[in-house]
Amino acid sequence: MGDRGRTQRRRQIGTAGRIVCGVLAVAVLVGSGWAWATYRSFAAKIVRIDAIPPTPTAGPSTSAAHKDLDGKDQNILIVGNDSRDGATPAELADLGTTADPGASNTDTMMVLHVPSDGSRASVISFPRDSYVAIPGHGMGKLNSAYSLGVQDAKGDPAGGYRLLIRTLSALTGLTIDHFVSVGLLGFYRISNAIGGVPVCLLHAQNAQTDADEYGSGYSGIDLKAGWQTIQGKQALAFVRQRHGVPGGDLGRINRQHYFLSQAIKKIASAGTLLHPATITKLLNAVRSSVEMDPRLDPLSLLTELGEMSAGNITFSDMPTDGSTINSAGWVFLVNPAQVKVAVAAIIRKRPSSVATAAPAPAAPTSSRSTASSHPTTPAQNTGQCID
Repeated sequence: MGDRGRTQRRRQIGTAGRIVCGVLAVAVLVGSGWAWATYRSFAAKIVRIDAIPPTPTAGPSTSAAHKDLDGKDQNILIVGNDSRDGATPAELADLGTTADPGASNTDTMMVLHVPSDGSRASVISFPRDSYVAIPGHGMGKLNSAYSLGVQDAKGDPAGGYRLLIRTLSALTGLTIDHFVSVGLLGFYRISNAIGGVPVCLLHAQNAQTDADEYGSGYSGIDLKAGWQTIQGKQALAFVRQRHGVPGGDLGRINRQHYFLSQAIKKIASAGTLLHPATITKLLNAVRSSVEMDPRLDPLSLLTELGEMSAGNITFSDMPTDGSTINSAGWVFLVNPAQVKVAVAAIIRKRPSSVATAAPAPAAPTSSRSTASSHPTTPAQNTGQCID
């Protein structure tokens, strides 16, 4: 089959995925007055944050080359933060933590790139400890952009997300069109609402594997090797663990990709979509854990995420250039020119000239090692086991 035939086939698959997702959405949400009213109530109660900068970011990202990179495609920034606002006493007790009103760190950052031609979507992840240029603040860790923006905006969270978006736009050359933030409780509540998420581990993970040099555990993970369905505290631990995971923070990103794919697959199954009680629980879990920009339609977002259930999406990490310790602490070094080349290659569906190498070490070190962008592992597409 020639390139044209393969391209046509990919578009047919993408269209078929959207049709299936659309039919399911219509069947569930429009098929009964109850379901439609439930969805309308859900959409009306989602917290909206004006996080998208009102004007194009300054610098190279406003050039013609930057606009050509995006075209009519859509880029949705998905941020995972550790906010525990709104947690019930029972949830806090189960998680073994306490309420910390107002505290929020952006530990997970992904951009979902949705092509306008219906071809395969992409998710690009950005390690939180990447050492990057933050507009107006010099160099710093990527996850510090949010807190710096909040300070600039005198406590307004929208200011934090705007600065994070400006930072990522300048780094990648992408225009961020929409924004979604998922709180710490999101993984916990959503996994409970759908009766758990099936995952498979190559090795057992527990307090011993998740320990620091003093023997203390971090995430609270306690899972056996092999297939199992996880929810609540263990679902959250699965996506948070980075000690004892190959590649450290990069390995954790791979875990998050895997969990997201498995969760979407579970949500898209007929057993979930056609069960009114489960739908109600799921919508309530999402509503209480998610924030998004005013122009993003939740149903449209769910339709795009539905592509994951058929594996019609690729996952990649932003390339990094080793690690070191500096005034910001332990960081991943980043070459902005290399990042732009890699991102352009990912969204244009062609091989990158950036070589793939082993991930950076999990433990802090002053020696440099190379890490680079890499596509999704087979486990994420086939449902196999993962580290």
